[in-house]
Formats: sequence, C-alpha cells, structure tokens
Amino acid sequence: MSTPSSGTMLDPWDSLRAACNDADLWPENSMESQSFRQTTRSYQQQLDAESTRLFNTNRNTSFVELVESFDGPFRTTRCSTLDDLRVRLQINRKDPRCRYVFFSARHSKAPMYCSKEMFDLVMTFHQAMPPLVDLVLGFGKPQSQQEFHYASFRSENYIGVSQGQRRSIPQLGRSGREIRHCFNLWSPEKSEASGTLTWPLRQAAAYHAFDVESGQSLWINFKANSVLKARIVEATTSCDSFYAESLSRLSGSFSATLTTHLILFEWCSENWRWYNKSLEEKLRDILDKVNNAPVEQVESILKYDAKILVQTLRDDPPELTPKPPTTRQNSISSWQPSNTVRRMSRALTGLTTNTVQSAEHRSLSAPVPLSPLIGPPRDSPTKTAGGIQGEQDQDPFEVLQDFSIERLQCLNGIGADLHTSRLVMNLNADIMKEILTHYQSLWDDGEFPHDIKDGCKYSFLEFIRRTTSMVRSLEMEIARIGTLMLLLNDGRELFDKFLQLRHIEQSKLFTANAHQSAQYMQKLTIEMHESTKNMENIAAKTEKETASMHIITLVTLVFLPGTFVAVRFGLPLLPLLFEVLTCRQTLFGSGLYQWDQEDPVGSVPVWKGNLFKLFAKICFPLMAGTIIIWLVLAYGVPWLKSTRRREVPPDEENVIGVGDCGGK
Repeated sequence: MSTPSSGTMLDPWDSLRAACNDADLWPENSMESQSFRQTTRSYQQQLDAESTRLFNTNRNTSFVELVESFDGPFRTTRCSTLDDLRVRLQINRKDPRCRYVFFSARHSKAPMYCSKEMFDLVMTFHQAMPPLVDLVLGFGKPQSQQEFHYASFRSENYIGVSQGQRRSIPQLGRSGREIRHCFNLWSPEKSEASGTLTWPLRQAAAYHAFDVESGQSLWINFKANSVLKARIVEATTSCDSFYAESLSRLSGSFSATLTTHLILFEWCSENWRWYNKSLEEKLRDILDKVNNAPVEQVESILKYDAKILVQTLRDDPPELTPKPPTTRQNSISSWQPSNTVRRMSRALTGLTTNTVQSAEHRSLSAPVPLSPLIGPPRDSPTKTAGGIQGEQDQDPFEVLQDFSIERLQCLNGIGADLHTSRLVMNLNADIMKEILTHYQSLWDDGEFPHDIKDGCKYSFLEFIRRTTSMVRSLEMEIARIGTLMLLLNDGRELFDKFLQLRHIEQSKLFTANAHQSAQYMQKLTIEMHESTKNMENIAAKTEKETASMHIITLVTLVFLPGTFVAVRFGLPLLPLLFEVLTCRQTLFGSGLYQWDQEDPVGSVPVWKGNLFKLFAKICFPLMAGTIIIWLVLAYGVPWLKSTRRREVPPDEENVIGVGDCGGK
C-alpha cells in the first residue's frame, strides 16, 4: 500500500501541503492509496513520459474550469495560471459542498488545455486515486491513427470510522470517510465537421469522491468538448437535488451525486440508436443490390453452347474466302461488336467500344476480339414490333459493376464498425453494472451512514431503476447489432458468390474472345496463304520475263556491231532516197548480193562469198570485242575488288582507316 515516506507520522494537513509543494510527483506522492508503491511509481513515470501528448505546453493558453457550490448557487471559475489555481484551492477555508473540475481540449485528438503542473496540483490537492492515470492516458494526441477502445472502473472505499480518523483533515472539512472511484464511458456524438453527417465515438472519464460524513462531493471530468459540462451546469439550475438547501443535507448531497451519475449514463446510452441506424442504412444499401440483382438475366444472356466453339460465333460471320490485299484493311475495320459484347465489355472489363475503336485507329495491328462466344440461349427473348423483350429494363450487365472489391471493402468497414459498436456498448453496460453493483454493496454495508439510507431511499431506488433501464436499452441495441452482423455475414457470403460469378463470366468472355481471335487469325492466315500464292505466280511470270529480257539483251549485244556496220542510214530516208539507199545503203550491200539492174525485182540475187568474208573479218571481231568488254565490266572488275580486299590484313585496314580519318 502507498503510505507516507517519512519516518514520523505527520499531520494529514501538513502532509497534504508538503505533497502540494511536490505536486509533480503525483501519484507517487499520494498520502494513502490501495495501490502499491511500485504501481504508483510506474503511473508517475508514464504520466511524465506522455506529458507533451496529454497536456498544453503553452502556459499562456492553459486553463482549468471549476464549478463550485459552497453555501449558495453554483459558480463557475476559470483558473488561467498555476498561481490562480493554487490560490483557489489552498485558500484557508473548507472545501465546497460540491465541486466540479473540467479538463477540456480543442478536439478529441488534441492535448488538454491545462498544463502538466496544473493537472498535478489538482490531483494532489484532492488526493485522486492513482488508477485514474489509466483513464487519463486515453486522452490527448493519439499515438496511432486509431486506438483500441479502453474502458475501466476502479474504486477505493474508506467508510470505516477508524479509517476516517487517520485520514481526516478538519481544516478542509474532510472527515476522511469517503468513497471514491473513477471510470470512463463512450458515446457516439453527431458531427457535421466534414460536411457530411457522421457519428464519431467520443469518450469521457470521471473521478468521483464523496465524503459520507460531511457530504462534500468532488467530480473531476475529462471531456474534449463541453457537452457534459453544459448538461451538468444546466442540471445545477434545474434539478432540486443541486439546490443549496438540498446540498446542505447529507442525503441531498448524495442524491446530487446519484444524479450526476445518471447524467453520465444518459450521455453514454442515448445516441446508439441513431449510430446503429446509420450503419444499418449503409448495410441495407449494399444488401438490397445484392439480394435484388437480376442474376437469372445475366446467366441467361451469358449462356452459350459448347458446340459453338467449333461453329460460327455470330449469325452473320465474316466470310473466310480470300480477298485482294487492297480490301483486307476495309474488311478488318468493318467488324463491329454486338450489343451483348458492348455490355459485357463495359460491365466485366470496364472497356467501352469507343476505347477499342480508338485503339484500332492508333494501331495497324489486328483489333481486339470484339464478340464473345455467346449463342442465343434457349430461353432468349423474342423480337417484337417494339424491339427485343426486356430491353426496356435495366441492363443486367450494369449490375455486375456494383460487385467490386471496393464494395467488399465497404462491407468489411461496416462490419468493423458493427463490431466496434457492440464492443463499446458492452463496455458501457458493464461499467454501468459495476457502478450499480458498487453502490448496492455500499448500501448493504453496515458502516454506511443510516442518514443516507433513510433520506435517499427513493433516490437510490430511482437510480437503480433508471440505470437498469439504460443498461437494458444498451442490451437491446447490442441484440440489434447481432442481427445486423448476421445479415452482414449472409450478405458477404452472397457478395463473394457474386464476385465469383463475375470472375466466371469474365473467364467466359475471355474464352469466347480467344476463340474469335483464333477464327479471325484463321481468316487472316487464309488470306495470307492466297496472297502468297498470288505472289508466287507473279514471281514465276517475272522470272520468265527476266529470262526473255536476258535473251533479248544477249541477241542485241551480239548483233549490234554487225547492224552498226551494215546499216548506214536510217529507214526514214527510204521513201525519199530509194535509189541512193539501194546503191549506198551499206558498205558491203552492193557486193554480197548482186541483182540484175534491169530487172531488180524479178531477178534472183547472186551471192558474193569473197565480199562476205570481208564483212565477217570486220563484224565478228567487233562482236567478240563487245562481248569481252561486257564480261570484264560485269564480272572482272568486281572479282578484282574482292580479291584486293582479301589480300589486305585487318590490322592494316584499321590503320588506314584511322589515318584517313585523321587526315580529314
């Protein structure tokens, strides 16, 4: 147990003043506590380590608010400095009949407005129980993005007469006989800070001490906003138990204590209905789409026969007959997807027809397969004058877009919120039950003052009734959450099956498109085969024409010298100079053949062999020389160049190359 560390027993008043001088050691400097010394030392070390996270480091903006009632109505006081607080607490007078101390913050994740020194002084002066540190550590700037919800109830009772004599401080009106406990509660609070209605979970912690002999009551409240403060201040002006006349009596002061408990209990149990309703609305929004999804329509549209794998995919399949190469691009661009393909591509893959078409214009490669392998189902809708039956309804493929991983994550988030809601409501209900059990045990204790039992019998029964009612309300909400979690689990299973269905239909689509791609490639292969045949025919004709040209060239080369020597003038002069050409057409024309000059047309020419020999001596050497020159130019010169390249070593070529580059 925690006891004074000095060797001699000091007066409690002197011990308290000494402890206030070393207030920064709280809770290790507690005069008396049911916690062990090692535990209080650990609390003090934790509090020092987390001081920058919990408390305001700017002393100019620090403050603590007190709402007190001495012998009259409640008054509110704000202490902005440590000196003001010290004067307010350690003034030479008794403690008020009822005192509320409020520690607040700018928001739920911000440090408290008070400084560490002011906090230590308040705790030391009122000798708050050390386990309160566990609750205080839950405030301030959080160490992580989301902390686990912690709740606790701790109590220490000193209602025995002997205990009071050892702990009494008459200077402050403290008899030493007191009950004290600390606890925290959680509640969803309405918020529209982000522009949308949300219900964040907020906590409040309280430390309470009640002197069962003098009737003095102390409440130390920790709450970021002023919700509880406003309710308590309002109650001090509207409830009979908070009037000065009532607080002057022991039973009236105890009734005010029970009323303050009810204010806290009411705060922690009032908004769960609306918070759970918001979760239910989010859950219903998803589950309604899951339960009302037109699965039969989707399966009917996606139904196809396996025989179609070896048949044509569409009612109007593209012809596989070869086409000229110039029209093949037109046939490729003329392929268009059907309505079913557009819907499936948009619903299952997220791609639209425009996306596919734009990709085709950007590339000359084969287009993406457009039509899935889907045949008309056996129960397909029939065409009517107004169109196809069922076209007016919502496109069933659009429903598949709702079953995404994002929606599944949303379901998991709702499930986590439901678990958190049930956990926090259970914690609140347990805390309220513990407090109720705690007061019932005090009520049955023989040392508990009979004045309180006699004067507060009705108030205590009302406290039990209202607390039990609020606990029952939380239990009903917990049962409601249990039902919602069952619906969530069923919906999640169905959602998983829809995701599996979506994956199956995607596989069907990919299989169908792969088959169509195979047919499309088969068509292209046939066209390429026919084109290859055409190219082979063209190549054969070209080869023949090339051989003919070679022969013509050779003949021309062979007979060109003779023709040059034989021909003297051109044919255009033949009609005009027939007689001259007849005599002087060639150098040897008049000698090779001789005609009768009197009858050149009817006479038979006479062959002159000696003149032909002269022609041959001149013409044939010219022909041979022409052929030799052609052979030298066509084959000799390239052969000499290749021979020279082989004779030059590689290193020498590199040196020559470098020298040439350097010369340049």
